[in-house]
Amino acid sequence: MGWKLIEKNEVLELLKRDLGTNAHKLLKGDKLLINSSMPMEINAVSNELYKAFEHMKKKGMQPLFIGESVCDTKDLRTARLNLQFAYKAAMLDMPRAYIKPKAEQLFLYTRDVISDSVIKIEGEVKQKGIILVLNKDREFLGLGLSRGELLGKGRTTVIKHVIDIGHYLRCEK
Repeated sequence: MGWKLIEKNEVLELLKRDLGTNAHKLLKGDKLLINSSMPMEINAVSNELYKAFEHMKKKGMQPLFIGESVCDTKDLRTARLNLQFAYKAAMLDMPRAYIKPKAEQLFLYTRDVISDSVIKIEGEVKQKGIILVLNKDREFLGLGLSRGELLGKGRTTVIKHVIDIGHYLRCEK
């Protein structure tokens, strides 16, 4: 139990599904720690913070939280980018979908996005790839999974809801 160092290349391979080849830019200079409790959490820590972590470990202490969360997972094969890290990734060249106000409301209620709700697309969208969902004012709403041609007429689901900014509030008890 507790935090342990994980190989960066292993995590970069996992994140390439979601971030493409730009994943290395976000983790430059960071070490990655994995929390072996369930669900597992992979966090990026700076070299300075890692030195402090090692010092704590030598004294028999384990922090509850450390660094910046990168992904949450039940096992390493299914790791997915988490919402905090996705927001940071939004500063890179990731595919983005801008949606209409009514679709924004529905997306925040965990509903999928239909084709006639998409205002515009930026970036190269891959089939079944992660796409950032933003409102018309360019505010980050969450992550979706692309499902075909995004722009068009009709009521075909084109972005499957993965997680949104309201997720943590709905999980609170």
